[in-house]
This record gives sequence, C-alpha cells and structure tokens, in this order.
Amino acid sequence: MNWFHQLKNILKSWPILNLLALQFALAFAIETQSLWVCTALAILFVFVTILHFRKAIWIPCLCLILILLSAGHHFYSQKPISENIFPKKVTYLAVVVGEPLVLENKTRLVVDLQQRINPMPDLVAGRIQITIGEACQWQSPEEIVFTAKIYEQVSFRNPGVFNYQRYLQRRNIWAKSYVETCDGVEVKSIKKLGILASTRKQFLAAITGRHAPILKALILGVRGLGQETKLLIRESGLSHLFVISGTHFGILSALFYGLVFWGLYFFPRLFLYYPRQKIASSVTLFFVIFYLLLVTPHASVLRAGLMVSLYFVSVLLNRRPSLFYMLCLAASINLMIHPLDLWSVSFQLSYLCICLLLLMNRFFMPWLRLKLQPFPRMFRYLLNLLAISIFLNLALVPIILYHFGAAPLNGVIHNLWAVPYFSFVLLPLSLSYLLFFWLDPLREIILNLFNGSVDVFLTILQGLPVSLPSLDGFSPHFIHLAAFYMALVGFFLGRGWKVRAFGITALVLLLSYTYLYQVIGFDLKMTQIDVGQGDAIFIQTPEKNMLIDTGGSPYFDIGKRVLIPFFKHEWVKSIDIVV
Repeated sequence: MNWFHQLKNILKSWPILNLLALQFALAFAIETQSLWVCTALAILFVFVTILHFRKAIWIPCLCLILILLSAGHHFYSQKPISENIFPKKVTYLAVVVGEPLVLENKTRLVVDLQQRINPMPDLVAGRIQITIGEACQWQSPEEIVFTAKIYEQVSFRNPGVFNYQRYLQRRNIWAKSYVETCDGVEVKSIKKLGILASTRKQFLAAITGRHAPILKALILGVRGLGQETKLLIRESGLSHLFVISGTHFGILSALFYGLVFWGLYFFPRLFLYYPRQKIASSVTLFFVIFYLLLVTPHASVLRAGLMVSLYFVSVLLNRRPSLFYMLCLAASINLMIHPLDLWSVSFQLSYLCICLLLLMNRFFMPWLRLKLQPFPRMFRYLLNLLAISIFLNLALVPIILYHFGAAPLNGVIHNLWAVPYFSFVLLPLSLSYLLFFWLDPLREIILNLFNGSVDVFLTILQGLPVSLPSLDGFSPHFIHLAAFYMALVGFFLGRGWKVRAFGITALVLLLSYTYLYQVIGFDLKMTQIDVGQGDAIFIQTPEKNMLIDTGGSPYFDIGKRVLIPFFKHEWVKSIDIVV
C-alpha cells in the first residue's frame, strides 16, 4: 500500500489539489447531469475531510462552501428557452448581452428574450444567439427588436462529431436565430457604458489600418482575422501566437512595472512608508486585474491573467512563488467562475501546456543545459527552443487530434523564428500601443512600426518553404488520452524503469485493443449514421467498407462536419464502395 501513503502525502502537501479534484468532479456532474456523480462528489469530500483535515476542519468547510456557491451560481444563471416560443417567424423584444461580434461578412450577438410583440403579445424568456448576414456597425445596442424564427441547434449523435449544441449550452446559449440584413434588427436603445466597456470601445474604434484585426486580437483577444490570414496561420501551426497568453501578460506587466518603478524615483517620500518594490507590485497588480477585465475572458486569458496576478500577490505577501501552486490555484479560480470551462479545448490546452513546460523544465532542461554547456550561447538558445517546440508539439498532438481530427506539424519549424519574433518585436509593440494609447504622436509611431513588423512576419511566413506533413489520421478516444498523459507524467516522475514500462505497456495495450475491436474484431457491422434529414448507412466487413447514401444539408458540408469526424473516431482507413 505504498502508493496509498504517497497519495495521502501529496494530498496533505497540496490542499489546493483537494479543491481542484472536487471541482473536476463538479464539472463532470454538471456535464453528465447524473445523480451518482453528485453522490460520488459528496463521498469524496467526506473522505478528504476525515482523512486529512481533522485538525483544520475549516479547510474542507471552506472548499464545500466555495463549490456550492459555484454550482449555485451556475444553475441560477442558466436561461433556457421558455415553452411559449412559436416555431415560426415572430417579432421579439430582446436585451443584448455583451458586445456584438462583427466579422467580415456577418455579425453575431447574444440576447436575452424579453417579450413577444407580434403575433399574440406575451412574455418570453431564454438566451439565444442571433447571426446577421452582414457586418453591422452599431453603437452598443441594449434593446433590439427583430423578426425571425428561433430554432434549436442541430446536434448529431455520432461519436467523434463535435456537439455544437452542447458547446452553446455550456455558454448558456439555448437556441439560435438568423436575420439576413442589419435592417432586419431595430435598435431600440443604446447602452450606458461603464468604464471597462467604454475603454474597450475606444480601443476598438481607434485601432485601424490594414492589420487592425491582428492588433485587436493581440491586445483585446477579439477573434476576427481574415479568412486568408487565418488559413495561413493555421496551416503554419502558429495559431497559439495570435491569442492572449501568459507571454502577453508577462511582457505587459514587466513594461508597466518598469514604468512605475522608474516613475517612483520622483516620489522618494513614499519609500518611508512602503518599499518601492511593493508599491510597484501593488500598482501593477491593479493594472493586470483591470486589463484582465478588459479583454475577452477566454479560458487561456483567465489562466494567464490569474497566474500573473497571483505572482504579484505572492511578492506582496513575502512568499516565494511556486509556479505549480499558482497554476493549480488559477485553475481553481477559473472553475469557480466557469465550471464548464473544464470541457473547453482552450482550458485543456492552456493548462496542459504549462504543466508540460514545468515537467520539462524540472526534469529534462537541466540535463540538456549540461550537455550544451561547451557550445556558444546563441547555439544553446536555438537548441533549447527547438527541444521545447518539438516536445510541446508532440505532447499536445493527441489532444489536438481528439478535438480537431488533424494536427499540423509545421509549427515545429516555424516556432523557431516566430516565437522570438513575437516575443521581442510584435508583442512589445502591440502592448506599447496599449500603454501609450493616450499619446497621439507616439501612438501613431508605434502603430506604423507594428504594421511594418506584421508585413515582415507575413512575408517570411509565406516565403519559407516549410511543408511538413499534417497528422490527419485516426482520432484518439478519451481513454487513450488519459493513458497517454498518465504515461507521460509517469515517465518524468516515476522512479525506475518499472513505472515507465508499465505506462507505455498500458498505452500500447489500449491502442491495440481499440484497433482489434473497431477495425478487425467483427464479421459484419452496420451503423446508421445520424445526418439529420436523410440516410447514411455504413456497412463494415474485415475486407470492405461500404457507405450507402451520405445525407446532405444546404447550410454546411455534411461530409466535413459529420461523416469524416465519425470515420476518424471509428478508425476507418478508407471507403471502398459508395452507393
């Protein structure tokens, strides 16, 4: 039972892991909506209480209160569609939630239904997403009137297919609607913007020019890149650079901290009451929190902002910051705010990437630095960057395949030059634009430098003849992901070859079992694929695969959205006959 005592010591050493484990169980209970999961959550809580916190009973009590508040807020904030919604075009009065998302050829906004105007006036309720077939330029609408049909998002119940309906419900959106033109939506009133919304609006209005979408993405996290640019970046494996991450918050906080630290030289009397380092840390902490509230709150943004904030809090409390503890605490706060973020790919990739970097820095990088000691500094830097790029790309491939069905490998090469270019050129320029936004001459100079730097970046990206094959094969199942990352953690943390051999053997056996079961472990298998309206019957034998009919939709590609993800999940190599 040595493993049991080791687990007990870990739980004692890291109380935050208890809270995090309970939050994972809560997110699973909310997602599955099953009673037995809630019961298991309660039993787990009682177990942790009795086993570890006999003398400090306030710790589990506080954990339970926080979890109950988080669950209560989640269920209280849900706004499903009321039953008196007509399945035809009706005129509604609604309140806009948040800011409209304006793209190249469409506009999306989320609204809370308030009233049905025509026909048969009545009170209605529910949060829906409206898509408008044009890019609408509005001034922060608060109440709108629109005429459209409200319908539920189509959900295909096939394994491996992205469940867009459940994705919207996790964001508290329970139905959709479509309006052809901006004239089909009448703005009844304009919002009275607060400080955050007003500042954000000023930034968005002032950011203009040929690379304005990229600057908006880097400063405020707005997703609106052009189709050509988005496709080029995605194929190059550099999408992670165009979202707000820890590097953004790190550079921004360093710039702001340096400005405050230098500015305090003009106020020496303050040092009599408080150390200069803590004054600068306090001011920077408030600025980071303000910036975190200003940008689009994706899971990766919350993780980065919370970790930087926790770092400055540890400085103010005279505590030595632990990256692992700050990561766990940031994940706990994130799940307190949005419990269902656990199932978003942004949350999983963001936190998993930091965990892998911590493992690599703790167990692999010291050995690599020792081996590279005789080489020049620039050569060591490039090899370190190459090792990190290769490790992260290979380690994140399974989860990328699980969510997207394909994983581009071009990022292994492009990251060697793109990451330093972003870190030392584009990000400092974009964040300097944010800091000196109110100084017109300096702002224009920074904007021109940024546009020129983006031109150089895109020219290099288009000119480099890098074309590594993209991994576009079978999609792993959830059990494969769990086994892979457990084996990876065991490889770093396990002592001796037995633990590592056991993890690798378990992963190989699971993959072999899935292959035998889904590819050759049957004589005849027939599957009725859910394609909405229409038929799609898939017949499999050990020798041949036959598809009878494929379904169809006038709104999207049924093959790309439904059939191909299903075939990848079922590990179907090819289709021999199509009827």
